[in-house]
Amino acid sequence: MDIRELAADYAAMVAAGDMGGAAQKYWSPEIATYEAMSSPGMPGEFDETHGVEEAMKKVQWWEENNEVHGLQSDGPYVHGDTFLIRMSIDVTPKGGTRMQMSEVVAYKVADGKVVEERYFY
Repeated sequence: MDIRELAADYAAMVAAGDMGGAAQKYWSPEIATYEAMSSPGMPGEFDETHGVEEAMKKVQWWEENNEVHGLQSDGPYVHGDTFLIRMSIDVTPKGGTRMQMSEVVAYKVADGKVVEERYFY
């Protein structure tokens, strides 16, 4: 599978709200994730993660602490070994106020797996 096919499938899974499934299917065991800033209430330990176990803990934290009302995505935009997805998320953080989030996520691919995620807000 080339990067365009991988990126298209990953983006389709995200658009369908299956971010966890996309992670399980495409993340490398050595994935690194970098947050530009923490989400409200997100522990600082998740600003940067290394390895699929740490990254999945961040996904689990997100799912347990946020109610997602809607998600729209745009992309992927592919260049070399990287693709971008732009997301707009209608979300209520646990104990917080409903808000609209907008982010761009850059995914770096090597050997058919996502090895790095970088979040831009």
